[in-house]
Amino acid sequence: MSKLILSSVCWLLFLINIGETQENNWYVGIEGGYSLLGREKSVGNILDLNVNFKDSVVFGGILGYDYGDYRIEGEIGKHLHSVDRFNIINDGGLGLGGLGDQAATSGKANHSRFMLNIVYDLQKIPNFQNIEPFVGTGVGYSNIKWNNFSTSTATFANDSDNVFSYHIFAGARRSVTKRIEMQLKYRYFRSIGVDMVDRLNNKFDTSYGTHDFMFSLIYRFGETHSNSPKRTPESKSTSLAAPNSAIPPITTPTKPVIKKDITYKIYYEWDSSEIDEEGQVTIENAASDVKKGEYAIIELDGHADRSGPDKYNEDLSMERALIVERALIAEGISASMISVEAHGERDPELDTLDGMRERRNRRVVILIK
Repeated sequence: MSKLILSSVCWLLFLINIGETQENNWYVGIEGGYSLLGREKSVGNILDLNVNFKDSVVFGGILGYDYGDYRIEGEIGKHLHSVDRFNIINDGGLGLGGLGDQAATSGKANHSRFMLNIVYDLQKIPNFQNIEPFVGTGVGYSNIKWNNFSTSTATFANDSDNVFSYHIFAGARRSVTKRIEMQLKYRYFRSIGVDMVDRLNNKFDTSYGTHDFMFSLIYRFGETHSNSPKRTPESKSTSLAAPNSAIPPITTPTKPVIKKDITYKIYYEWDSSEIDEEGQVTIENAASDVKKGEYAIIELDGHADRSGPDKYNEDLSMERALIVERALIAEGISASMISVEAHGERDPELDTLDGMRERRNRRVVILIK
């Protein structure tokens, strides 16, 4: 058992060290849900019975770090289940009221868990850009207490054990605000090697495995929208009008006015190609400049940050640029004036480590010439 625990911990520590150390993507969360413990088998030298538990609740807390494609998190929590019935094959001399089905008069299972998890975030669901599925697994330590397991005639057990545990889970998450997201997930949880002592001081082995349906609220630290640069033109062309006068003005030689290119930028939420209200205003301003007649070419360059696979980011940056193209056409701009190019993770506005999310790199650049 000790070798199994040691190897599992080393495996998770290795996964942690894969990621680069960053300090702007920590998160905390609380979770709760519905738990099914069901029937668990208890076996000793003579004892042989099944304990049937009632469905109940599970709750806990999470502290984690998001590396982009995957997350590392620590988790603590509790399962609380009451005993429903005993299905007795052999009571081992405990005097539980004979063989067969016996109703429990008391008994609660109190389980505390301390887990270390790795979570892998999958690609977004098509047509649901803000919903991100994930899968995960974890190992850890559990304390399992059985309190006053009794029938109407005798007590079965009142003991506890500290054991190795693991779980696997899958779910989906969605952003609610700039910092808050919600998650729904299913988890199968299992503890191994649970050893108890009955009221006659005889040791017996039992099993412990739950099916949990969880809801979580997550608060993220680090980057917010306010940290991003304002989406305003980097430069604007100006025009000078000569004053009205009956007498022709005296002119002096001046340098020719050089028309300047105009650049606009539209920024995006993570893993999204949706244009927000501020982006729509930017598109309207760009279209207004083009309609003045001084410009003939519009170049659209789509970009993505480094938090996903290269090919996926290439496609996402093209999708962003094409949606901006359609928006400009809807504003009355001729499609013949527009060229589109996808850059994926290349040419970032802010250079970052691979796998790191960065809003300033999720953009479409509108260059008007």
